[in-house]
Amino acid sequence: STITNNNTYIQNPGYPSTYTPSATGSCTYTINKVNEDVCQVRFDFQTFTGFAVAATTSGICTDSFAFAGQTGSNPPTICSTNTGYHMYAELGATSSDTGTVTLTYGGTTSKQFNILVTQIECTAPWRAPTDCVQWYTGVSGTVISYGWGGGQLIAGQDYRACVRDEVGYCTISWKPTSGTTIDSYAILTANAAAIIAEASSGVCWADGAALSIPDLTIDGINGNPGATATLEVWPGQFCGGFFGQDAGVEDMTLTSA
Repeated sequence: STITNNNTYIQNPGYPSTYTPSATGSCTYTINKVNEDVCQVRFDFQTFTGFAVAATTSGICTDSFAFAGQTGSNPPTICSTNTGYHMYAELGATSSDTGTVTLTYGGTTSKQFNILVTQIECTAPWRAPTDCVQWYTGVSGTVISYGWGGGQLIAGQDYRACVRDEVGYCTISWKPTSGTTIDSYAILTANAAAIIAEASSGVCWADGAALSIPDLTIDGINGNPGATATLEVWPGQFCGGFFGQDAGVEDMTLTSA
């Protein structure tokens, strides 16, 4: 299908009932700009369930949602459950640039989706910064990785979650959400498989899995004290079973300026 109107919904056949595809394959939607000033599109996954993962240990998508624009910088391909999440993507700067949404069914499990597609003009004050796939505003909130609603860390993810600098504020404090099931923070790589915190440059990225937040310290102003070979002054990459300083065994609140 082709989308030519703003605020269009992509829905599964028969929505709000679930849909079971009769065969594997894909459905493609072309997004045409509603006017030449449009640069960006936002997807609101108002309902997005049943997009299967090959195995929970691999995180590889069997079914998937993918977007491709004209800039060469596209958001990641996602699956699992993403109800309530959002995604920004760049269409391209010229009036004829289009975007393509591809829904792939690698299996015939039942699924349900209702995705609001909003086009955003280049000059709109609510436009997200370029290449920010998630865009959060306000003085507090929760940043959630795609697939978390289905208890899944998806493989092959590489994207930016950006936070607007609110008036009068100069630092951001980060901590895992408490009391959640599944665990609200766990990035276990081969080199950081022990259930401890890991915040050393190179250790997390050696296996390609890390959360990167620049220069996190206890207060965001001074480097962490007692730096050694295993404790960095200004850590910026985090993996392991806890969010905190190196070798920590409990979650911490860390701050960046």
